[in-house]
Amino acid sequence: MQRERHMTRWTGRRAWVAYTALLAVAALVLAACGTDEADDPEDTAAPTEEADAPTEDDEAPEEEPAAEVRPACDVTQGVTDDTIHITMLNDLSGPTAALGAPDISAAFKAHFDAINADGGIDGRDVEVQILDHAYSPVDAAQRYEEVRTDTAMVASVFGSPPLEAIAQDLVDDCLVSFQSGSSGQLAQAYETIFAPTTTYGHEILNILGWVIEEQGETDATFALAYQSDALGEAIRRAAEFGAEHYGFEYVAEATHGPQDSDLTAQLQTLLAEDPDYVVYGGLPSQLAFLSAGALAAGSEVRFISATPGFVPAVLATPAAPAVQANVFLSGPYSEWEGDQTGRVQMREEIETHAPDVAPGQGPVIGYSTALVVAEVLRIASANGDLSLHGILEASQQVSGFDANGLLPELTYGQYPDAPRVPSHASRIWQPQEGPAQGMVPLTDYFESEASQLFTEPIL
Repeated sequence: MQRERHMTRWTGRRAWVAYTALLAVAALVLAACGTDEADDPEDTAAPTEEADAPTEDDEAPEEEPAAEVRPACDVTQGVTDDTIHITMLNDLSGPTAALGAPDISAAFKAHFDAINADGGIDGRDVEVQILDHAYSPVDAAQRYEEVRTDTAMVASVFGSPPLEAIAQDLVDDCLVSFQSGSSGQLAQAYETIFAPTTTYGHEILNILGWVIEEQGETDATFALAYQSDALGEAIRRAAEFGAEHYGFEYVAEATHGPQDSDLTAQLQTLLAEDPDYVVYGGLPSQLAFLSAGALAAGSEVRFISATPGFVPAVLATPAAPAVQANVFLSGPYSEWEGDQTGRVQMREEIETHAPDVAPGQGPVIGYSTALVVAEVLRIASANGDLSLHGILEASQQVSGFDANGLLPELTYGQYPDAPRVPSHASRIWQPQEGPAQGMVPLTDYFESEASQLFTEPIL
């Protein structure tokens, strides 16, 4: 049911003074958090239906010849008797470096350092080379050229624009890659790209379902705000699917650029319709701007977002009270704290092999991705095939993998017939000072009705 609330109107001088003061606060948020952490969402290709089993009267079907291995895949590179060389492309100096991207790669590498200290994978050390793409598609393409013929995997790429710039090259060269984050649209479109977990689109549908199905707010009103790029567009499409599924229309819609620092006009557009919730698809600095501005304006609106909408650094700024009061998040990752076996092992390995990494969500994301990549290499090694084709086949054989409890259960399949999204589940979180990730979970893993039905389109 729609909440009763009192909202100070824009025409009141006192409200305007409070609001403009919070715009200055938002500027501090932008300075503290940097600008961009965009990843796209992901998708699932529909499985093919099994043919009816033949009867005795039917002619036996002709056996289909085994698919030929593409010449690019019939190569072993980056592998010796003693080592497996893999590459990670990350933003170490660009706009998302301030948001903790370097900690993602440091935690990723820490897991393989721990594996090597314990004998490696079937006696081979895994060498992780980390290259800086500065969140630039041009730089990503240049860094890729440096390693394309001597690495076994471009195992992880941070950010959709850099990954999209080399996506077709990865396919042409038969190099497997897992994006750091939850992007699935590229996995849907490119055979050798994999989403490491639940997508941002499914995250948004889970939090919409939580509001409507679990909180019982069937009469709540929603507005929609998103940034004008692949990340925002993907979340917009999921949000539109959610509106159709749950039978409502957005009362207002606003967009902004990924680099925009002043969202005054967008906030006015959203609050003019007095919504109960704003579904948001964008980055932490802009969400903090909207959150702080809404609170200053006397609005009780709540913002619901996928993983990219928050980083703990926001809680070190004057926007912290607003973000803790009116922002809720959906994401598939585990907490840093806790005595679960996977979390204890994660902290021990990172503290041993990457002691300068600050605890938080970034290291959890990087470490979790490393667990999936290591599982692929173990499968390929057990199959006796560390060729590029063997690593691709091993990636599609991951089944029921739970990353030591750090992720929902993951299962991939053969491209393009089997689903490529390994999970649709996420948890609901609320920002809160104190925990290393700057937020606390409100739910366990779940899938909303809309998330179970959604297939993200290729943008």
